[in-house]
Amino acid sequence: MKNRFLVIGSNSFSGSNFINLLLTKNHKVLGVSRSKEPKSFYLEYKKNKNIKNFLFIKTNLNKNLNILINKVK
Repeated sequence: MKNRFLVIGSNSFSGSNFINLLLTKNHKVLGVSRSKEPKSFYLEYKKNKNIKNFLFIKTNLNKNLNILINKVK
C-alpha cells in the first residue's frame, strides 16, 4: 500500500531529497512551497521514475491553507 506524504518546503535541498527518497519507495507525495519550482537539475526527484506519484502546489500556507486542505482530501 502506498502512503501519502506532505512535504512543506519541497524546493529546499533537504525537502527535494526527502521527496526523492519517498518516490523511490513508491509513495505518493504532495510538495508545497511559496516559490515556484527551480530548474529541474536542482531537483533530484524530477529524474525519479515514480514522478507520476508527485504533485507540486505553489502557495502561501499563511494565506491559502484552504487550497492545501482541499487537495489533501
